[in-house]
Amino acid sequence: MKSFIKTLFFAFITLSTLNAFSQNSNKVLFNKIDTYLKASETNGFSGVVLVSKKGEVVLSKGYGWADRDNKIPNTPATVFNIGSVTKQFTASAILKLVEQGKINTSDKISSYFNQTPSDKRDITIHQLLTHTSGISNRTGGFRYHEASKEQFLKEFFESELQSKPGTTYQYANANYIMLTAILELVSGQTYNDFLQENLFEPAQMKSTGYKSINFNTERLAHGYYYNRDDEKWTDWGTTQQHLPYNNNHWYSIGKGDIHATIEDLYKWHVALKNNDVLASKTREIQETAYVAENDNMTSYYGYG
Repeated sequence: MKSFIKTLFFAFITLSTLNAFSQNSNKVLFNKIDTYLKASETNGFSGVVLVSKKGEVVLSKGYGWADRDNKIPNTPATVFNIGSVTKQFTASAILKLVEQGKINTSDKISSYFNQTPSDKRDITIHQLLTHTSGISNRTGGFRYHEASKEQFLKEFFESELQSKPGTTYQYANANYIMLTAILELVSGQTYNDFLQENLFEPAQMKSTGYKSINFNTERLAHGYYYNRDDEKWTDWGTTQQHLPYNNNHWYSIGKGDIHATIEDLYKWHVALKNNDVLASKTREIQETAYVAENDNMTSYYGYG
């Protein structure tokens, strides 16, 4: 019995020592990163940074202004437009439909849209996901101009292909807008509702969404562009101010403009790692390096 107690005591001391060492190591790392980013603020850096080491968040902190005019600082609660990281969520939603047995990535778009012309009849969901459909990156209009789903589909089907489907990688936002049209058709839900139910809620992402983000405006990060005439940064405002308030947002949806916080994106990372939203085999399919993005073959594109 005494031997057991000694062993237990030794194990306790060892674990306590390792824990103290880990905490001290993380504190050192935090200070290094934080000092660097604070110094970067003087050079104009603005944003929120989260660093995780072996599953433990070492740093989650905002730097600079979310709204310069009103002196609202960035914090981990600041909501940003995540741009084309949106495509990762669209691809995940498509793969969720695959898991549900409702579609296959080998399906041709002509099986969903009778109006598909002959030159696009053999384009597959896989080709849309990997930007190998042959669609031009000029297909579709400016992201914040109004366009109905029907208008976008008409433009997609009437557009001139840049290459034969399945032969060439050509990054084009229209691929992911088309995926969204298929998603809504098959699921019978809106894009935002499907993602909310099947991705965001299982991942416990409570500060993420497409258009239905009803957060205090002080949480929304402003966009800025450099005005060369005035030689100063100009406040562009927030995405919510520019997106159409009706459903004619079909130059934007699916390919960009999801909003999230840094900590929600970390929750997404953990949910993927733990197979909470997609099965492990599905995640392997998503993360496969399908096509080279450059001639040097140093970067590859998976699903989103």
